[in-house]
Amino acid sequence: MDSSTSPLVGLLVLIVIFVVGPLTGAAARRKGLGFATWWVGGVVLFPIAQIYVFVFAKSYEAGIEQAYGRECPYCAERIKPKAVVCRFCGRDIGSDRRFAPNA
Repeated sequence: MDSSTSPLVGLLVLIVIFVVGPLTGAAARRKGLGFATWWVGGVVLFPIAQIYVFVFAKSYEAGIEQAYGRECPYCAERIKPKAVVCRFCGRDIGSDRRFAPNA
């Protein structure tokens, strides 16, 4: 490396550490993943971590709903995503459009 490219490489490394890393961490935090872990992952595994966080990682809430069901708006118990009547409180959830399951 000659002396003219050395500052450019250093600048690129600083940009990755202080711009790309936090952006990856912030996107991961919005999806319920750890900020610091993905900041480091965004720096070390620069393009791979970003593709994973921005494209493939589901949000934490979507993963919980898919795995454990959604919350009944009346009694706050977990019910199946496609349920129309809560099995705990017996209230009709299907008639209320706000709480209708996604198709």
